[in-house]
Amino acid sequence: MTTTATLSSKFQISIPKAVREEANWKAGQEFVFIPKGKGPRRTSMAPIC
Repeated sequence: MTTTATLSSKFQISIPKAVREEANWKAGQEFVFIPKGKGPRRTSMAPIC
């Protein structure tokens, strides 16, 4: 799946619904952004149980 998102003037990104549903991401999910080359690598954080 290829989709795009735009960085807002407040530096926020809205993740498209199809992407959220496929990854089963929920509101409040935390992510880590790791600088890599010209763009960051995004990874979700494992839930703390």
